[in-house]
Amino acid sequence: MQLHAYSRSVKEQDNQNSYKILVTDDEENIRNLLCETLRLSGYSPTPAQSGTEALTLIKNTKFDLVLLDINMPVVNGFMVLEKIRSSNSNLPVIMLSARADKSDVVAGLRDGADDYVSKPFSIEELITRVSTVLRRVSPKMQESILRVGPIKMDLNSYEVYFNSDLIELSRTEFRLLQYLMSVLDSSTIKRIFCLQFGVMTSTPLLPLLIHTFRI
Repeated sequence: MQLHAYSRSVKEQDNQNSYKILVTDDEENIRNLLCETLRLSGYSPTPAQSGTEALTLIKNTKFDLVLLDINMPVVNGFMVLEKIRSSNSNLPVIMLSARADKSDVVAGLRDGADDYVSKPFSIEELITRVSTVLRRVSPKMQESILRVGPIKMDLNSYEVYFNSDLIELSRTEFRLLQYLMSVLDSSTIKRIFCLQFGVMTSTPLLPLLIHTFRI
């Protein structure tokens, strides 16, 4: 797992909008890496080094999602999942395991896991799966798309598309574009382009907007 491989998706979120994710793994290095990656990705992670600690935290804290390692001593991931589901909780759970046995995948999904990730996994894969599960179960994830003309901004994945093309933006550029799309309508953005470049555009053009940010 390479932390730097996910550097383009490093992002900031307001604390009140951060999703609380419980990271349960008895391997300290993996637990710390997962927590740091989630933190950089805008989430609010809480570590748990055992199944027992995870159950205590779940009882006392409202989490939005649990990353749950299967292979833990004493109270393993399957036992934690069973406890979560027996309490009639709809808390999303993504299982983690280094086991190659496909029966683990079947058992986890059958017992109520929302997804399953095999170790070793890439940071990109894990964060994508977390985002996908949250989007499926959380209304506020579903309401996080801004659109102005052909520009689509995903506030959760921090991706910007012009039509179907993915546009790479720095954090500052993303925040500036988010502000403009939140407070201005498409005609106002067109007028900004006209004043900046001395030409009238038929649609908001993202490359021109990015150029405005950079000068």
